[in-house]
Amino acid sequence: VKNIQKAKEFLIEGTKKVKFVQIDTSKEKKRLIREISAADLIINTASSRLNIEFLDAAYKAKINYIDLASQHLHNPFKAEQFEFDEKFKNQNLKGLICVGVAPGISNLFIIQLAKNFDSINDVKLRLAEKNETEDIISSWSPDMAIDELAQKVTIYKNNLFVIKEPFAEEEI
Repeated sequence: VKNIQKAKEFLIEGTKKVKFVQIDTSKEKKRLIREISAADLIINTASSRLNIEFLDAAYKAKINYIDLASQHLHNPFKAEQFEFDEKFKNQNLKGLICVGVAPGISNLFIIQLAKNFDSINDVKLRLAEKNETEDIISSWSPDMAIDELAQKVTIYKNNLFVIKEPFAEEEI
């Protein structure tokens, strides 16, 4: 978050173990490692474009790691975070990736609903939240929403994974 004061508004009263530090991660990598080294866990909620920076910092600081999404920088079919798998294992560190807003919940919905049918040919599921207001409200920061919408999309079609440009075709 860029605004530390806004972030503090979300703290539960009496929380004492939260420290706020403003760091330019592109210019202050050593400071980032120093600041996080006393923690047990880093939770990366920044843009997925920063995954590698935060993973590397967590590895060098010898702390556990969680992030919300993958960027698929090098290989569109493999999360870039897997490059750190052996490094983390060798230091007995844990790393959870792609936990997102609703990790795996779509699979749980499908399994539960599938019990009601004899057979299933196709499943299409879209998770969304419903906000009714005259004001524009987003649970995401505008920067993150635009970043997410602008990324290439991996879809599974005809038994293959295919990479598409955002909004390249109609979604049914």
